[in-house]
Amino acid sequence: MKSIDSGKRAGVYLTHDYSLLTGLSWQAGGKWFGTRGDAWTVGVDDPPSRKVAGYWQDLVRGDLVRSFPEYSEQFWQGVQKEAVVGYFCASWCAGQMSNLVPDQRGDWAVAQLPTWDGKSASAMWGGSSFIVPKGSKKAGAALEFIKWITTDPQGIAAWYKSGTSSMYPAAPALVPVARKNFATDYYGGQDVFEADTTSYEAVVPGWRWGPAMSTTEVSFNDRLGKVTDGSARLPDIYGQVQDATVKAVRDRGLKVSE
Repeated sequence: MKSIDSGKRAGVYLTHDYSLLTGLSWQAGGKWFGTRGDAWTVGVDDPPSRKVAGYWQDLVRGDLVRSFPEYSEQFWQGVQKEAVVGYFCASWCAGQMSNLVPDQRGDWAVAQLPTWDGKSASAMWGGSSFIVPKGSKKAGAALEFIKWITTDPQGIAAWYKSGTSSMYPAAPALVPVARKNFATDYYGGQDVFEADTTSYEAVVPGWRWGPAMSTTEVSFNDRLGKVTDGSARLPDIYGQVQDATVKAVRDRGLKVSE
């Protein structure tokens, strides 16, 4: 019997955003940076990370995931057309869904990331910041507002009631406030913060960011698109980024321990 491809995909490969692969490598137990004595260690292509690379190489080449530059307009069009019916993302994505595809209310749910051994494991993806522009005439008021909306329970309640923000609060004491005020109707009554908390508590320890992350990021993003056109293999890219990162660290006058 001939199989029928619906064209729908439950996974996404990003061709210009290395953040997804960073989180998956971390979750798998990779440790891209560390220290040994007075020197840095660099392990972008360590065994756990190469395992992730090999797995995603097969997904992309087998047309089992959709490819987009990043989670931007092109991606959201794929979601709206239901060509994308699942993807990996961080806690803040839950609010984006209700804002950008409101007509799919009740069609989505939040689940834990699959793991290699069946044991719960997670990683961090991104963060948030608030900036007051230099020269602002209301800098003091802006700072007070930022403090209120990020640290005051009333501010948190007002923020999350909008339904468009679901990022996990940095202060544990504020999680129940966010949880209480973020509406569950979009996800069919599911408490997304319960899933977020389970994920947060399962973050694999030991990850460090290195002194040349800009080089690591650019080196990945310059190459990731080559996997989709077949001109490069993802495991090989990890090795190339490893070499570029080691060089960048040494160019900064820092030692690297092999």
